[in-house]
Amino acid sequence: LQLTPSECEQMKTLCDRLWKIREKVPDPMVFTMLKFLGQIKHPKLTTVQETILKSIENIEEGGN
Repeated sequence: LQLTPSECEQMKTLCDRLWKIREKVPDPMVFTMLKFLGQIKHPKLTTVQETILKSIENIEEGGN
């Protein structure tokens, strides 16, 4: 992917976020969204992608 070390760290952080949710939220819709987000080949999410991920993390944390 020809990423810089900083971008590699951002990708690692994103992967960690996705795995954390996957382990705690056994919902098929969430799994589908995580699968999509996991296929992204760049370290920075779009505003929409980040909003969706934060919403899923909020569900995982017990929020609304």
